[in-house]
Amino acid sequence: MKRFILLALAFSLNALLACSSLQNPTAVETDEALEHFEAPEPLSKEEAARLNALLEDLRRRAAERRIKLAKRTPAQMALHGSKITVPDDYPTIQEAVDAAAPGTKIKIKTGTYAGDVIVVADDIELTCEGEVTVDGTIYYQGVSDGSINKLTLETGLGIWLDEAEDVEVEDNIFGATEYGVHLINSANCQIKGNLIENAEFGVYADEGDGGHRIEENTMISARFGVYLSAAGEDNEISGNSIAYTGSARGLGITLDETDHSLVKDNVILDQTNTWAVFLTSAANNKVGSDNQLNNNLVGVIIQNSFDNLIKKNEITGNGNCDIVQASGSNTFKKNEADCTLGL
Repeated sequence: MKRFILLALAFSLNALLACSSLQNPTAVETDEALEHFEAPEPLSKEEAARLNALLEDLRRRAAERRIKLAKRTPAQMALHGSKITVPDDYPTIQEAVDAAAPGTKIKIKTGTYAGDVIVVADDIELTCEGEVTVDGTIYYQGVSDGSINKLTLETGLGIWLDEAEDVEVEDNIFGATEYGVHLINSANCQIKGNLIENAEFGVYADEGDGGHRIEENTMISARFGVYLSAAGEDNEISGNSIAYTGSARGLGITLDETDHSLVKDNVILDQTNTWAVFLTSAANNKVGSDNQLNNNLVGVIIQNSFDNLIKKNEITGNGNCDIVQASGSNTFKKNEADCTLGL
């Protein structure tokens, strides 16, 4: 996990009063209006070390399971065909996963199922019939294809996709998991229509080749809504609603060392301690059109980033300023904003 210190901005009282009192966009470019402070840090040293230990444990368990499953005979793999039902065929989700051949659909009937679920076979679909609660972490490791649909996760780490490609996570509910969806060195995954509540991170993508679609999710009380860190190119973050009301500084959507990606049609409103969109060491991204980034602490803040396009967004009423360019060279067009700084 990466640990970094980000450059951000504080504003003098005079500059703030000037910005908030103007009806038309104004640019504030005085050196006095820019001061440096430490931005919110997603992972402390202790938390990064803890997550690394958890990840290593999950990878160890996945490797053990992969060795075990490699010993299955063709007859064993073909026993249930392409469909397995829990608990009719197997009492636990993990047992069903262990019995599944690539391409199997696992249907889970109403109930609460305890324990982590580790998937190492390609194209495994987890879906539910009725209301299904999983008390544990769902972990897909080294797989291609597959999906996780309509489950409720109440405990555990959330859903982790590690070195995965083309996996879909759709229409799930995250109640009190530590994380929502964590993408680790993965590519081309779709995270859509999920309700993520009370997780520190809504969707966190750490490294990988990009191509993720993070669409139409609702994140409530997620301090870091969507956070892409060295997450490749061609990602799309669209149609998400992000809300955070905690006392610690929050980040709505962050692109950190992530390039050639699109942020559009997202709603981040009335988060008085949140930077709605934050670009750092990012290039050739497009923010717009039609993001609603109103009444937060800052609407859009950009640091050490170049050749990004910020276009046709509604960015008004933010407490410090609407659009802030701390460093870098970017293009701003047709945004509705009352205050700009460093443009």
